[in-house]
Amino acid sequence: PKKPLTWDGAKQLVNTGHTIGGHTVNHHSIAELDEVEVSQEVQADKQRIESMLGITLQDFAYPFGTNRHITPMSVRIVHMHYGTQYSAVSGFVLKGNECLIPRTLIENNQTLPSISTWIDGAYDCFYKAKNYIG
Repeated sequence: PKKPLTWDGAKQLVNTGHTIGGHTVNHHSIAELDEVEVSQEVQADKQRIESMLGITLQDFAYPFGTNRHITPMSVRIVHMHYGTQYSAVSGFVLKGNECLIPRTLIENNQTLPSISTWIDGAYDCFYKAKNYIG
């Protein structure tokens, strides 16, 4: 089994230039929580990480990160605490929604050529066509 990142390990990452971001305290789907619960999950997680690592967090990654786990309410609340939010939805940054950044999940069974092709934008036309067709 994979071992979780320790505080010492996180400090080493920060000290070597890596960015650490927030995620929530309990890893619930934010879409299933009310406004107070979302605020508590986001704020408590941010405060703990900042306190333990002595840094200011700017980035937040949504638990699960798909469209059904992100709501306009959660985007608004997270934006009060973080500069940038990341989803796990492939796609493009949309005008007017620059604070919610799509990301592409790279699995451990993908080949380097397929990852390189994705990064180079070769699949962008398929994504646009999929969204156009609906």
